[in-house]
Amino acid sequence: MKRRTLVAYAALAALQNTRVALSMPIKPTEKIIGLSLPLSGVQAEVGKDLEQGYRLALKASDSDYQLLVLDDGGEVVRATSNVKAFASNQNV
Repeated sequence: MKRRTLVAYAALAALQNTRVALSMPIKPTEKIIGLSLPLSGVQAEVGKDLEQGYRLALKASDSDYQLLVLDDGGEVVRATSNVKAFASNQNV
């Protein structure tokens, strides 16, 4: 199985779990999934593959969710900051 296919399936599985958690957003017009991914640095290729997998899964499921992707560069401090930013937004 090709890596991108595997990533797409993993993203779809994660999306199914996320959809349950986000099934009751505050505003029905704003459905956002927050992703903190390493889009720069050593792990950038993996982060970009994951983002592409999530986008493919959303497209394949005709979902009206939008992605909010923040770069954490593979660093714990930046990832923590991104998660706090997601937590402060009631639509994420």
